[in-house]
Amino acid sequence: MTSPIPAQSAPDRAATPFRIAAWLEAAGESRWFFPATLGVTVVILFWNAVGPDCLFAYRDSAHFYPPLYKLVREEWLAGRVPLWNPLLNNGQPLAGMATSGAFYPPQVLLTMLLPDGLSLNVHVIAHLALAATGAYLLGRYQGLSRPAATLAGLAYAFGGSVLFQVYNPIYACGAAWLVWAVFGGVRLLAGGGIRDFLLLSVALAMSVLCGEPQAGYHAGLVLGLWWLFLPARTWRGLATLAAAAGAAAFLSLVQIALAAEFTRETSRSMDLAPQSLWQVPGFLLRPEQRPDRAQWFDILIGRPPKVAGHYRSAYGFVLQPWRIVEFFWPQFAGPPHARWTINAGFDTPVTWVNSLYAGILPAVAALAVCWPAGQRRLVPRVWLWLIGLSLLASMGAYGLVGVFRHAVAIVQGDWAACGYRDGDEVGGLYWLLSIAAPGYSGFRYPVKWMTVVALALGQIAGFAIDAVATTAMRQRLARLTGAAAVLAGFGLAALVVAAAIRGIDAVLPCARPAETGAVVWRVVVGGGVHVAVVSALLWWLCRATLSLSPRSCVAALAIVSACDIAAAGHRELLVGRLSDLVRGGLFLEELKQTRRPELAAVSPRLRIAVQSENLNLIDTRDLGRFVPFTGLMMRSHVPWLFDCEKFGEVSTAMPADVEALCSPLTDAAAAVLPRRTFDLASVEFFLVPMAKDAIANAEAFLRDWSDGQKRGEYQGPAPQGGNLPVVELPLPGGDENSPLVIVARNPSALPRVRIVRQIGTVPPIAKQSWDRWVDTLKRIAFPNPGVPDLFTRALVETDAQTVAVFPQQSPVGTPPPMEDRCQMTIDESQRVVVAAELAEPGLVVLADAFHPDWTLTVSSDGADPRPLPIQRVNRIHRGCSLPAGRHVLEFRYHSKTFARTIWITLAAWGVAAV
Repeated sequence: MTSPIPAQSAPDRAATPFRIAAWLEAAGESRWFFPATLGVTVVILFWNAVGPDCLFAYRDSAHFYPPLYKLVREEWLAGRVPLWNPLLNNGQPLAGMATSGAFYPPQVLLTMLLPDGLSLNVHVIAHLALAATGAYLLGRYQGLSRPAATLAGLAYAFGGSVLFQVYNPIYACGAAWLVWAVFGGVRLLAGGGIRDFLLLSVALAMSVLCGEPQAGYHAGLVLGLWWLFLPARTWRGLATLAAAAGAAAFLSLVQIALAAEFTRETSRSMDLAPQSLWQVPGFLLRPEQRPDRAQWFDILIGRPPKVAGHYRSAYGFVLQPWRIVEFFWPQFAGPPHARWTINAGFDTPVTWVNSLYAGILPAVAALAVCWPAGQRRLVPRVWLWLIGLSLLASMGAYGLVGVFRHAVAIVQGDWAACGYRDGDEVGGLYWLLSIAAPGYSGFRYPVKWMTVVALALGQIAGFAIDAVATTAMRQRLARLTGAAAVLAGFGLAALVVAAAIRGIDAVLPCARPAETGAVVWRVVVGGGVHVAVVSALLWWLCRATLSLSPRSCVAALAIVSACDIAAAGHRELLVGRLSDLVRGGLFLEELKQTRRPELAAVSPRLRIAVQSENLNLIDTRDLGRFVPFTGLMMRSHVPWLFDCEKFGEVSTAMPADVEALCSPLTDAAAAVLPRRTFDLASVEFFLVPMAKDAIANAEAFLRDWSDGQKRGEYQGPAPQGGNLPVVELPLPGGDENSPLVIVARNPSALPRVRIVRQIGTVPPIAKQSWDRWVDTLKRIAFPNPGVPDLFTRALVETDAQTVAVFPQQSPVGTPPPMEDRCQMTIDESQRVVVAAELAEPGLVVLADAFHPDWTLTVSSDGADPRPLPIQRVNRIHRGCSLPAGRHVLEFRYHSKTFARTIWITLAAWGVAAV
C-alpha cells in the first residue's frame, strides 16, 4: 500500500539528530510497528491485571459476569446446552438472556481453559486488542501510513469510551466486532468479494452471539451513512449490505430467537403505550386490552405518566454536553467512585464511562480538520458526520423539546427547572431512532454511540498526522497542542490557588468525608498535569521549524500518543482479587448448615433475597475491603458462586411476572413490600445492608406474620407480628464491632415442593390485559380479603372456572395429613424429579418458574410414566393435580425455539466455512 506521505530528501545531519530521526522513520515503515506498539500499550495498561486470581473489580465485571460465565461453563461441561438458569428468580431462560454468551465461542473456550476471573480479564483484553487491530486495518485500507493507522487503532480501543468497558465485557466485545463489521462493509461497498461479505456477516453475527446486538445495529447504520456519502453509490451496494445482514441473522438465529422469546416475557415488553411507530398498528388493533391512560401518540409527545421499567431506563445513560471537556482533560470529573460533578449537580448519578479521554492528539486533530481554512479533503467527510451525529445520539435524553424548555427556563431565570424531565428526549436523534428504526426501541443507553465517536475520532487523528507534511496542518496542530498545554496550565494554576486558600479537601464539591475530597482534587490535578506535559511534548514535535522528516515526525507523534493513551488508561483500571469476592460470601456456607430441616429435606439448594444492594458503605478505592463487601452483600450473581439461588434479582432482563410480584404496593400511607411473594418462592434468608435508607425501607418487611394472618384472617398486606431473628455480619477480616449486613431468617418460607388441597381458580391471563393482570398479581403478592392466605391454598389459572372458589375441605390453617410426603430426588438445571406421597387427592406445587417449555411425566404407584399438563400456580410456579397414592413427577425442559433454530444456525456456519 502506498503511503500518503511524500518522500523527502535526506535530512541535514548537522541540523537534525539524524540517528533518532532515521530510527523513527525506519520503525514507522516496519510491518512490526503496529504489533510492537500494541503489545507495549497492552503491557503498560494491564501489567497488573493478568494473574490467576485477578479480577476487574468494578461494576459488572466484579459481580455480574464471573458467576454467569461460570454457570454457562458448568452447563456445557455437564453435557447440557445452557438453556435454563435454575439459580435466578426460581428459574428463567439462560441462553435467552443474551448477556450469558452461551453460544459465543471465545467466551466459552476461555472459561474452560483458564481460571475464573483470569478468563474474564483475558477475554476482555483480547477483544480490546481485536478492536485495535480492526481499526488499524481500516485505517490502512483508507491509505493511512502504519504509524497513523496505529494511532487510529490505539485511540479507538484504549480511549476512555471503549477501555472503560473492561467493567462491562459484552460492550468491549461489541466494540471489537463493530469495527470489523465496518471494515468488511467498507471493503464490500468498494467492490469487495465473498471474503468481505463473510467478514461483515460474521462480525455482525458475533456481536449478537457475544450479547451486544446494538453494536451490530450501529455498524449497519454507520455503513448506511457511508453508502450515502459514496459518490458512485448504487442500490446494488445497499442490497449487498442488506444481504450480508440477512446472512448474519442466519448465523446467529438461535441466539436471536431465544433472546426475542425471553424478551417478550420480560418488563421490556410491558409498556402501556407502543414504544415505536412499528408497534402502533398492533396497539390500535387491541382496543379491549389497552388501558385508557395510554395513547398511541404518547411516544411522539413524551412518555406517558405511567410506564414500565424499560421505557424509563431507555434514556438512563446519556452524554451530558459538558463532558466534551473530558476529551481534553483525563479524569476531569474525578475517579469513578467519587465524581465531584455529581455533587455539583450537572452529572447523572450513574456514569456509563468515567472519562472520554482518547489522547490529546485525536482531540486536537478533530479540531484541526474542522479549521476554517483547513483542507477537509484530507479527511473523509463521513467521519466528521459520524462524530457530530453520534454525539447528538449520545445525548439521547436531550431533544428539541428539552432544548426549548431549558431555553425558556433560563430566560425566565428558573434554574430549578433545568435538568432532564420526561419528554425532553422528543425531537432528539436517539428518540428518532427509537420510534422509527425497526427494533431499535428494544435497546438502551444512548451513550453506546460514543463507541462510534471513538472510532471516527481515531481515524481522523490518523489522517491528521499523516498530513503533517503540509505546513498548514503542522502549524495547526502545533497551535492547538500549544493552546491545550496553556489552558491546562491555567486550570492547574486555578486549582492550586484554590487549594492554597480553601484546602485541597474543599476545592471540589464532595459529599463524602474530607479525605475523599482531597483524593478527588489530586486525581483531577493529576489529569491536568498529564495533559499539560503531553500537549507540550506534542507541540514541540509539531513545530514548523522542527527539522524532523514527515515520516519520522508521524512515527514520533504515534509513539507519544500511544504512551499518552496507555498512561491515562492505566489510572482508570481497578484490579482486585476473585478470592476476596469469594471470601466475602463464605457466610453462605454457614447459613446452609442452619436451614430449617423440613426445607432442607425437600430441596438441596438454599434460596436468598437481597432487599438492597447499596454499596456506598465501602469506598470502591479500597479494593481490599470493597471486593469482599461485594461478596458479603451478595451483589447481583455472587450467590451462584456458592450454588445458592437468588430471588427478586432484576439482572439484565427479569420476567415481568416476577418483577411485578416483587414490586412494592404503594398506597396513601407508604410503599409495602410483598413479603408473601418471597414466602411462596421458598426464600429462607433476607439480606439487608446496614445503610439507614435500606433499613428503613425493609423495616416492615423484616417482621413475622401475626397469628391472625397465619390463620388466614386478613389484617393488611404487611406482616404485623414480631421482628424476624437477625444476625449482623461484619466484613471478613474487618472490625467485628462494625456490622455491614443484616441476615434475617424467614420463618414463614414455604417448602420448595408442597401439597395443598384448597385451590382457587382464575381464568388464564394475557399480559396485554393489563388491569386483570395487575389485579391477579396483587391478589397473589399481598394478603387481601379475596385471598387472605396462600400458605395452605393455591391460585391456579384454568378455564374450568371463572371465579376463584376455595372449597373448605378442612378448616383454614389445618396442616396436611401426616401421611403426605414430597421430596426432590433429582435437582438439575433442566430436569427435576419429585417423589410425592398423597394421602388424599391434592395439588403438588413446585416453587420453580412456570414456562411453557417445561414438560411433565408422572408415574403413579409404579405404573409407566404418562404425560400430564403442568398447571400454572400462583402465576409463577408449577403444579399438578394428582390422586391419592405414590407418584414420581419428572419435569424436563425442552426449548422448542432452540430445537427449531439450532440446525439453521449450524447449517449457516457450515456454508460460511465452505
